[in-house]
Amino acid sequence: MTPESIRTERLVLRAPELADAPRIARFTADPGVARMLGSFPLQQTVVGAEGWVLIRQATARRGEGASFAIDLPGEGLIGLIGADRHGDAAEIGYWLGRPWWGQGYATEALRGIMPFARELGAVVADHFADNPASGRALEKAGFVYTGEITPRFSLARGASAPARLMRLAA
Repeated sequence: MTPESIRTERLVLRAPELADAPRIARFTADPGVARMLGSFPLQQTVVGAEGWVLIRQATARRGEGASFAIDLPGEGLIGLIGADRHGDAAEIGYWLGRPWWGQGYATEALRGIMPFARELGAVVADHFADNPASGRALEKAGFVYTGEITPRFSLARGASAPARLMRLAA
């Protein structure tokens, strides 16, 4: 069952809302953010972000996973994190806006979503090979590398790029 919200030490993970679309569009318009994502284009529009929110709301209602706004109290949405069921596994994905990189928020959000993700199945993640900071955040949250590298499409890149696969350690 999808929790209404998840509280961590500094963050609140909550369902994304249409009102979040302008911040989602602004942060994912940063090429440094967008290039590390699979499904966001460069120059994301507010309307495009609204469509993404509506799709994620429908996915949550079907019980196939959920996305959460990473909310920093006093600041608002600083990124997104989600877990989606793929077969017998739950795949984790996340991003943060550039002003919040390197402050431990990704690891904190990852740790916060783990109880929900585990309900969906074995927990896996990946990151583009040219984004080692994402790998470090995943490692701090308990993930280990599988040794596999696979091509993963990035809409912002307009091409596939190597992604390093990880799984949550037992």
